[in-house]
Amino acid sequence: MTNKIQMDLSVRDAQMVAAWKRSTQSIAAFNKELDKIGQKQRRNRSQSNRFFKGMTTNLASMAAGYISVAGAAGLLINANRDIINQTDEVARKYDEIFRKFRVQSGLKGLEGDAARGRILDIAERQAFPSEQASNAATQLVSSGFSPAEASGGSLEEFLRILNASNVTGKEVDPTELAKAISSYLESQGLAKNEKNVAMVGRRVQALFKGTNLQLPDLAELATVSEIFNGLLTVEEQLGTFSTLVQSIPAAEAKTGFRNFVLRLNTVTDDQKTKVKALDQLGLKKEDVDFVGEDLGTILDRLAVGLDKLPKEKRAPVLNQIFGERTIAVAQSMINRRKTIEESYGIQDNVKGFLSDVDEATSGRNAAERRATVRLERRRFAQDKQDSLKVKELSELEEKEGVSPLRRDINEKGYYIARYLGAEPDTALNIINPLDWGSVSDAVDQSVETRAKPASEYGTGEAPPPAPPAPSPNTVTPQQLERLQKDVQEAGFEKVKKPADDNIPAAPVRGLRNLIYGDAPPRNTIPIPNWFSSKPKEQAPAPTSEDASFNPVANAAPAINPASTDQLTKALQENTAAIKAAQDNKKPAESQKPVQVKVSVSADTSTAPNGPRASAALARPAK
Repeated sequence: MTNKIQMDLSVRDAQMVAAWKRSTQSIAAFNKELDKIGQKQRRNRSQSNRFFKGMTTNLASMAAGYISVAGAAGLLINANRDIINQTDEVARKYDEIFRKFRVQSGLKGLEGDAARGRILDIAERQAFPSEQASNAATQLVSSGFSPAEASGGSLEEFLRILNASNVTGKEVDPTELAKAISSYLESQGLAKNEKNVAMVGRRVQALFKGTNLQLPDLAELATVSEIFNGLLTVEEQLGTFSTLVQSIPAAEAKTGFRNFVLRLNTVTDDQKTKVKALDQLGLKKEDVDFVGEDLGTILDRLAVGLDKLPKEKRAPVLNQIFGERTIAVAQSMINRRKTIEESYGIQDNVKGFLSDVDEATSGRNAAERRATVRLERRRFAQDKQDSLKVKELSELEEKEGVSPLRRDINEKGYYIARYLGAEPDTALNIINPLDWGSVSDAVDQSVETRAKPASEYGTGEAPPPAPPAPSPNTVTPQQLERLQKDVQEAGFEKVKKPADDNIPAAPVRGLRNLIYGDAPPRNTIPIPNWFSSKPKEQAPAPTSEDASFNPVANAAPAINPASTDQLTKALQENTAAIKAAQDNKKPAESQKPVQVKVSVSADTSTAPNGPRASAALARPAK
């Protein structure tokens, strides 16, 4: 195969011979270099094969090494990323839930930290999620428990009751159950402490196992149980209520139970119908008014009296005593009085309660809940406020005018350094290594400022600033009217009065400054000059008390005729000089291009030592 290269060069006759010599010398040197290349190619071909064969093996080993290093670095980054993300999440959650407890309980500083530790200890021991334990403690304080009880014995007993009653899991809201127990204790005039929480909660849990009574049903009973205070014991109330919910809903059971007690307790001599009905049963109002009689005695007396009557008269008598809506509840209580009595022994089964607590707080799920609490506590202790520091860093950079791209790079660089194990200060200072410590100090100071209470943040409780004093250049109404006439005669837009909010800004901005001086216009905010070291001195605006004073005429600078003549003369001289320079400009001489035509051919198929080249000179056409 032959490769031909054509080069055309034009020269004058006198330059043709010299051009030919130079071209032939270049061709000879070119051929000599081609011979060297051909020899080196044959000699290095075998060396190249050996080199590439060895390099392939080495590259494979190097690639495997790089993959191993990259894999290890990736594992490290992923592990630290998970830790930092968990730490941020736990820190935000703990700060929220336990700060609510601090606010509710009034425990601040070290006392609040100690209470948080107690709550987490109880949550771990009772295998309860930290958030639900904290919410329960906060609600107990809100319901009248002391901070010590809400973060100590009462909280732990409350969580025991929830566990033994199968009231666990994320779907459960312990705050409502805490309200129910607190309301019930309040209705009975009982102190809100661990002992009474156990007395009520354990009885409800025991009844829960054999009846339809559930711990949340205590909230229904608590709405009417104040009526029972002093008339019925706690065990009588819970036993009767648990018996009624076996056949009717809790809402109906509480209403009927309340009416039953009220009807008997409030009988008076003037209530002839009730007195007569009791007389038919062989009873007096004092026999069933819950004064000196317990619930069991009253139910027995009613049952004996009803047995003396024919069946067709029993319902009318009960209707006269309790009313139509309460007959069903009254009959159920009388007929099932033995069940109510048997519930008293069930409620006192303390051993069974503790056994149920142990069963509920053991096993895999309990172990996982405890492990989660322990993990959260470790992550909370490792909190470095990474997400908060990145936000403050971004704000500081934005104030400094750093571009969005640079801010994004700095944020990613910070997290990469943290994922590789660097401390936050180191990760921040890498951004500006020439001034080490400046970035971390600025960010830490900003974070500290953001964490201050409202009374110390910004102006806090400081009174609002006093209004600015009126400007000395205030224009009187008479001067403003005179100025309006002058402006209208000059053809400008009419100037509005300062009381008008629709003042046109653009057309009369210069006039506004002349009117009001250097003071900022109305309804605007003064913008400080952040880049000047000291304010510029400004000459005071002219003022006058004379009624003929015209602020426009006096404020406008006077025109100097001499200055105008000098400016006109200088412009004329400059124009004349430019025109003279353009007239005297001569065009440059045209030159012909030099062309030389050289033909070079190379035959790579026949040359023994590589490609060969030859040349021929052609005279340019005239």
